[in-house]
Amino acid sequence: MPSRHLTEPLSPGAGGSAAPRPGRAEQSGHHGRGMTLFELVMVMAIVAMVTTIAIPHYANSQTRYRVDAAAQRVMANVRFGQALAQAQSQAVVIDFDPATDRLTIPGAGPAGIDLVIQLAGPPYQADLATADFAGIPTLQFDGYGNPSSGGSVQVRVADITRTVLVDPDTGKATVQ
Repeated sequence: MPSRHLTEPLSPGAGGSAAPRPGRAEQSGHHGRGMTLFELVMVMAIVAMVTTIAIPHYANSQTRYRVDAAAQRVMANVRFGQALAQAQSQAVVIDFDPATDRLTIPGAGPAGIDLVIQLAGPPYQADLATADFAGIPTLQFDGYGNPSSGGSVQVRVADITRTVLVDPDTGKATVQ
């Protein structure tokens, strides 16, 4: 029997076929590129479900972020007013105006102008819901940084509210 070389084509009767056998991709009708319509529809359905779940969570996290940032800003300004009173050894007043959603520290800005913080505009877009310091919306620190009274300020964005509490003894502001 003559030896076969790898370069000789196989004859149909000698244990092989002259035509190449179709691979798995050809047998399934899938040619290795692209996706079938069914696969594409399934991917789109999964993306739609994930999006439906994610969008409300994203929107709610933005609301929480804005209300937290507004409350932190109010707290920082209360602390600033207290530190300013101690540094200047004179009384400092912080006026809260829920009707206009802003707080003002008279004379605390550059060159002695009023420092005005507007919570209704960007980036906070928040409501200054209430401010109550012994029945009035004004907090005053004496020259030693002691508050005239304790109280609270409520900041709201949509249905989420944060409260800034001012301790009546120390004047320390915290966010609840």
